[in-house]
Amino acid sequence: MKQEKNEKNLPVKKITQQEAKEIFLEYSKVFADPEIMLKDFILKYMPQLCSKEAGTEEAIKIMSDLSLALSIETGFMLMKSVDKQYNSLALQIRRDLQEEFACKTASEKMLVDLAVNSFIRNLCYSDKMGQTQEYIGNEYNNYRNYFSKEIDRAHRQFISAIETLKFIKQPSMKVNIKTNNAFVGENQQFNNNQKK
Repeated sequence: MKQEKNEKNLPVKKITQQEAKEIFLEYSKVFADPEIMLKDFILKYMPQLCSKEAGTEEAIKIMSDLSLALSIETGFMLMKSVDKQYNSLALQIRRDLQEEFACKTASEKMLVDLAVNSFIRNLCYSDKMGQTQEYIGNEYNNYRNYFSKEIDRAHRQFISAIETLKFIKQPSMKVNIKTNNAFVGENQQFNNNQKK
């Protein structure tokens, strides 16, 4: 009883809203921060994998969580976003595009994933549209119309991702103009060099 009374009389430190936010963010890292998850995985489960012991359910869950958290590197979410039969195709296209554009940054790799996802969707919808050509009627026309729109949408998303990636990878252009008067317009140039 006395101990409870003493605990109730202890002074409570009042914290500001900013301090509360910082404390919350620090504690929330434990549940979602890939770096902390990776450290935990290395300490607890890597010895099991190195000794070729069967992984526990907890180890498998952490590996799944890490795969999701590190999707930009692993392509895990890309594989989840496409039909299972296209997983190996998606990963190969992803690898080829990352090599073609020499992707180093996260934004470049994300654009590649968007392009691959759009390309695979385009293939899937085209395949489904091609499989249903035996019946002509109102339902069939609606069905083909839906797939046609989805194919078009996927194509636009693919082109947009590739064009953005090309734009990002373009080297910057430096222009030095040494003249008294230069009028530069798009795709044209007007020089006004007056003789003295």
